[in-house]
Amino acid sequence: MGKILFWVLTILGITAILGIRSKPSIDSNNEVKFSQTVVYEFMKAMILSGAFETKKTQSLIHSQSKPIRFVQTNEQKVYWLKDATVYVTDIKDGIFDPKTGEPIDATNLSKEELEKLLMILDALQNG
Repeated sequence: MGKILFWVLTILGITAILGIRSKPSIDSNNEVKFSQTVVYEFMKAMILSGAFETKKTQSLIHSQSKPIRFVQTNEQKVYWLKDATVYVTDIKDGIFDPKTGEPIDATNLSKEELEKLLMILDALQNG
């Protein structure tokens, strides 16, 4: 039943798009053009949400399989690197929550803090 509905809606969508394109326009420079993305989003909105899955790109698969490294310091803070940004959060009762992490703004750091951040980055990248 789901496949039949999918094909019926697909044919209706393509017919609607072709119907829009085949209408004569007053000015040929104002021709309606559709990209593959526009057609995809149009069809996605027409069909049930479960019909289209999230695209699994190579970078998404790599980022999901790659573990995140954490560095704990003596000041009861945890640092980690994600999406080329260093995050920091406090440790409470031996546990930390990555959702409470804040990105570090390296432009406002003193020389000592910057050297400390570089040592943490080295530890994160080299293990």
